[in-house]
Amino acid sequence: MTNGAEGRVGGIAIRDAQFGADDRSVAGDALYRPGQDVSLQLTIVHDAAGAVPGVPEPDRLIEVQSPIARSARVAGDTRVAAGEVLVAGYDRAVASVTVPGARAIEISLLGLTEPLRAAMTYPVEFTFARAGSLVLELPVENPQLLPPRAEESAVYPLPEVGDLSGTPADPRAPR
Repeated sequence: MTNGAEGRVGGIAIRDAQFGADDRSVAGDALYRPGQDVSLQLTIVHDAAGAVPGVPEPDRLIEVQSPIARSARVAGDTRVAAGEVLVAGYDRAVASVTVPGARAIEISLLGLTEPLRAAMTYPVEFTFARAGSLVLELPVENPQLLPPRAEESAVYPLPEVGDLSGTPADPRAPR
């Protein structure tokens, strides 16, 4: 789904940024409670559109912070050169299908200071070494709108179609 926040700072674009929903059976509207950690789901693209003319310099995500969390953790290689893509938080193969060669990182907010509720947005600041900072209002992914995971999908046999010539199949005919 692409219902996340989007923004740009310098040659860096952040796309489809949102709080991921891990639990599909949640009582009430609070998906995460104070004290819990939450992963972010997003795509970072260095397209050099806002970079200084000439050879665009590589950049690096150096900090993530939010007033709704005590701290944040960024794991993995956060360097991103022009033309490269970083993805975080996707538990399905969506990002790798739509963005070949994307490199995965992990971004989490640690120790939430307030509950995160479905259909609400919360501010998160992303700071890059060269491009600078960008604050986005990230929505909370609604678990009821998620497609089923592969292990949750049932396999149903296809019904017999019969003769495809245009005349209905005779249900009394031997098979």
